[in-house]
Amino acid sequence: TTIYRLYIQRKINGFLIEIFQICLLFTTFYLFNFMVGFTIFFVLMHATDVMGHEYNFLLRQKIIRNYKHFIIKLLPYTLVSIVGIFFFYGISQAGYLNSSFAYCMLVLTSTITLPHSLVMNNFYHQS
Repeated sequence: TTIYRLYIQRKINGFLIEIFQICLLFTTFYLFNFMVGFTIFFVLMHATDVMGHEYNFLLRQKIIRNYKHFIIKLLPYTLVSIVGIFFFYGISQAGYLNSSFAYCMLVLTSTITLPHSLVMNNFYHQS
C-alpha cells in the first residue's frame, strides 16, 4: 500500500503541475499579445523541458561533464541564433524587407520546424 500511495501522490503532483502550467499559459496569453505570450510559452514550457532531456542524454553519453560544459557546448549555436535575429531585425528596420519583423520571425521559425521535428524525433528514439 505504501508503494501505491507514493504512486498516487506522484500522479497528483504531476496533475497539479499541469494545472498550474495551463493556468499560467492562459494568464500569459490574456495579459500579453500573441507574440509575447508565445515566446514566454515556448521558452518556459518547451525549450527548458527539451534542454533538460538533452542535458541528461549528453551526460549519460559522457559527451558533457557538468552543467557548465553543457552551456559551453551550446554557446556557439546560441550566438549564431542571436546574431541571426539581430541581422533580420536590422534589415527589417532598414526597410529591406517588405514585411514586419514579427512576420519574418514567424516565417523563419516555420522553416526550421520540420527539420527540428525530424532531428528531435531521432534524438528521442536514440535516448
